[in-house]
Amino acid sequence: MCDTEWRFRRLTCPHCGETEAGKLPVHTAESITHVRVDACTTCSRYIKTVDFRKDGNAVPLVDELAAVELDIWAQEQGLTKLRANVLGL
Repeated sequence: MCDTEWRFRRLTCPHCGETEAGKLPVHTAESITHVRVDACTTCSRYIKTVDFRKDGNAVPLVDELAAVELDIWAQEQGLTKLRANVLGL
């Protein structure tokens, strides 16, 4: 789990390097709109991103765990999480 800012090009899959915007869909849930799934249809991997522009008081560790519904959705889509969180999910 990252739980930090990191330097990585925007609109690039951190697993395979895909850069075509149409292959990098984003999914959010209405219940926790500042956390999103950034997916890659090329390698079928995803990461969850906490957007501080939408909630400046977000706590990435807590919000990533609270957004488990996004993990369930991603797995139903056949996606695999790039890295497990502290609970191994």
